[in-house]
Amino acid sequence: EHSQADPAVLRLGEALGEVIDGATRAEWGRRCKRLLDLGRSRYLAARGYAVRLQTYVPQTVTPENRLITAWPRVCVECRSDA
Repeated sequence: EHSQADPAVLRLGEALGEVIDGATRAEWGRRCKRLLDLGRSRYLAARGYAVRLQTYVPQTVTPENRLITAWPRVCVECRSDA
């Protein structure tokens, strides 16, 4: 997944590896990904979409188990039966 990583990012990872353990670094990574997912969800919601953030497989299958589902909100004024 990270084979094409930026050398500066690799150096930072090496430096952090000396300061924090792998479990802590993994938890920070999960929290950062959740923050990105929240930002993406809010971006879509601000542009008229209903948004659902969900997991779709157990974390034991893959930690990359987040899914953002979005669909256009129905405009009440635009509906033909309103």
